[in-house]
Amino acid sequence: MKSNTLMLLVMAAVLSACASTQPNVTLSHADREHANLLIFRQNSAQATLADAYIARGDEYFAKLGENQYTVVQVDAGLHEFRAKAHASVSFKTQLSLQPEETVCLEARPNHENLHLLVIPFLNALVPSFILEETGCPSSSRLETMVAV
Repeated sequence: MKSNTLMLLVMAAVLSACASTQPNVTLSHADREHANLLIFRQNSAQATLADAYIARGDEYFAKLGENQYTVVQVDAGLHEFRAKAHASVSFKTQLSLQPEETVCLEARPNHENLHLLVIPFLNALVPSFILEETGCPSSSRLETMVAV
């Protein structure tokens, strides 16, 4: 029993690696074609106190609180993006970005698996946030949000 508990604690710690944004993450290069990526997070009753950490691959470049957004220029091509809360596993999605294209992603709490987040240790296996490709917010909606 004691060894099972210890094993679960170690597994939870490993699987829920902490996230922090890294300075100077290079998302685009001058000699390549670019796409624009707008990532936003709206207000939600779930995860109000948690920030959504956003990464390309394993490089976390943005942290979004509620009602915040960021716009980044990314090399055109196929990329893996991730979203996670501090100390949770990440949600992964792949995007094929075309030159001069603008793509919008919403970072939102994972409502589908909300029931799993309340089970001890199992919550370390369930992403707290997901990234979903969606229509871009209107300019008037963006004016009510904070750019980060």
